[in-house]
Amino acid sequence: MTRLTTLIGGLTSALALLGLVAPAGADETTGALPRYRLKVGQELKYHGTSDFKYENGSFGYKTDWQVWVVGANDDGSWRLVLRSSNLMTRKDNGRELGGGSADVTLAYCDLFPDGRIVPNDSFGFRLDPSSIFPRLPKDAAEVKDGWRDVNLRQGNRTEFRRSARAANGPDEWVFEGVRNSPTDKIYLSSHQATYVFDAKRGLVARVESENSQGYGFKGKGTGTEELTAVEAQDAGRAQTFAAESARYFEANKAYQALLEKAGKDAKEVDALLARGEKVLKDAREALNLPVLREQVDEQLKSHKQMASYYAEEAKNRAAVLGHDAAEWETKDLDGKSHSLKGYRGKVVILDFWYRGCGWCIRAMPQVKELSDDFKGEPVAVLGMNTDKDEKDARLVVEEMGLTYPTLKAEGLPEKYHVRGFPTLIIIDQEGKVADVHVGYSPTLREEVSKSVKSLLSRK
Repeated sequence: MTRLTTLIGGLTSALALLGLVAPAGADETTGALPRYRLKVGQELKYHGTSDFKYENGSFGYKTDWQVWVVGANDDGSWRLVLRSSNLMTRKDNGRELGGGSADVTLAYCDLFPDGRIVPNDSFGFRLDPSSIFPRLPKDAAEVKDGWRDVNLRQGNRTEFRRSARAANGPDEWVFEGVRNSPTDKIYLSSHQATYVFDAKRGLVARVESENSQGYGFKGKGTGTEELTAVEAQDAGRAQTFAAESARYFEANKAYQALLEKAGKDAKEVDALLARGEKVLKDAREALNLPVLREQVDEQLKSHKQMASYYAEEAKNRAAVLGHDAAEWETKDLDGKSHSLKGYRGKVVILDFWYRGCGWCIRAMPQVKELSDDFKGEPVAVLGMNTDKDEKDARLVVEEMGLTYPTLKAEGLPEKYHVRGFPTLIIIDQEGKVADVHVGYSPTLREEVSKSVKSLLSRK
């Protein structure tokens, strides 16, 4: 094949309509590049099933995606609204467990033709649009040598390469992805997928995945996701969907902000939670599209439970913040004794974790960076491990390359009213709790660093 840039304009246009873009340097080995090709008003549907079998049972999932293309941005990307529904079933020793209603998440993102996704807080930490919109190669060199995508929100990296599997016709482009995570060595896990890209539609038509785990639930699983429909809305409905979804996400952002604020303010927690509920109720009255109203209805149903959680969070935070930090004395994994009094005069960061906490493991690279950031400063970073089996703690320390001390901390989380993991407790130079960070965040390093620098700047 000669270089595509030398072909006549009509043929080039025809290839573009098939979702293929000729890259600089394309040749007979790589051909043209796959590209997403969406249109405002489209509604896409994917259906998936997966099954993970372990020694005494299995987990099964049914996943349904609805994707609405609600806008085209000036930078060449499309604004998407995504609805992901996941229903889990479980069998254990022949008994059916779980069941119940599906877990539904509504989010939005901007998607570029090459698969770049602009993330935002509507994703939470469960929804991952790249499962049906994986990253595509940017040029011929990446087709040849492979390419990668980094998910900062989940701490994962996926390595892609062109598949050796033969395509089923000229419109198919098959590639593979292997996901790498900080948790892989800890849980002896793996995940890989094969993607079949339909060049005619400019979409992934099928995903076939395999995964395994050798810690906890030890077993293997397989799954598939298939494009089941590509439908078109009329221009008026697409415009209405764009406007109403923007209204929903604005309200949801305000609601989540009020929940977060409530969890940090014991004095105003009830008022903040009441304001949050009102935000949802007002949003429901302003929305007309059933899919959006249904999502708000589900949030209102779960608000009481959410309110209870954040009220308790605020109470626990108030019980330690600004108070003298609970004293303790324990040993590290090498048998050396440590006590909080021994670190007086330093800013102390306590990272409470255990091996079975995946978000703890994902947070560790950032905690390790914090230790390096303040090396030579009066700052002590201490891992507070609660595993009953020391072997679990040692494996994590070795595999994650932790260079700061890891202490045996069974019984210590309760002293600091720790409920969720990971929890980072920041203690000032006088031994008072100055800040508390609960859970994983892709900006954890920056958030904790800000607190530490503020304490170091005190005179």
